[in-house]
Formats: sequence, structure tokens, C-alpha cells
Amino acid sequence: MSRLRLVIAAAVLGLAPLAVASPAYAADTDGVCPMDNICFWESVDYTEDRYTWYDNNSSQQNYEIGGWNGDNEFSSLKNATNKWAVLYANDGYSGGTVCIKPYGSSYSLGAQYGFNDQAESFRLYASKPSFCP
Repeated sequence: MSRLRLVIAAAVLGLAPLAVASPAYAADTDGVCPMDNICFWESVDYTEDRYTWYDNNSSQQNYEIGGWNGDNEFSSLKNATNKWAVLYANDGYSGGTVCIKPYGSSYSLGAQYGFNDQAESFRLYASKPSFCP
């Protein structure tokens, strides 16, 4: 039996773990957010799993937070982009908001904004939105 067939057979029988790629998030507790990214962490102080979006200056500036565990689970964030990041409490960019300036951060969305585990969607803006303080 070929090596490939053995690996497939072992996986089908549950004898070997399968690797699953998850490029959007990683267990990253070092608090680092790569340049041109916006990073959300599951817990305060940039700990637990990190969920990252890359801003490649594309025309897409609206993001629904779904998949992963991200929906309503973010407690801290770093905005390593040159854009304003606005978090929304609801899908479709509505409800309560939190504005994070370019290259800004929040070690605790709950303590600083009363917005812990509430983000459902976010937008990036090239300039400060008029509704941001």
C-alpha cells in the first residue's frame, strides 16, 4: 500500500490527526499586530486567540465579523493601519460604535468603552468619521 493510501486510511479511521489551516486567526498572546493589519484578541491585554485582518488598501473597507469565534468575542484590539477603525455592535454596520484612531489600540474594550464582546462588524475610514469623538 502506498504511503498516501496509508495516511488516508489512518485519517479515515481516526488514527492520525488532521492538520487544519486557519489563516485568519492564531493563538498569539505576544500582543503584536503586524503593520497594515487590524488585530482583535479574545481577552483583555491582547491575550488568547488573535483574529487579524490585513488592510491592503483595497476598495473593501467594510467587514462583517463572522466565522471563527470572533462574533461578539473580542476584548482588545490594535489598529496597525493608517485608517480609522469603527466597530459596530450589529451586523450591517449599525448599532453602537467604538472609534479607534489610526495606529491606536484598546487593551480592554469593556473597561475603556463598555463594548466588551460586542463587535459584529467594522469599517475602515481614510479620515476621521464625523460621529467619532
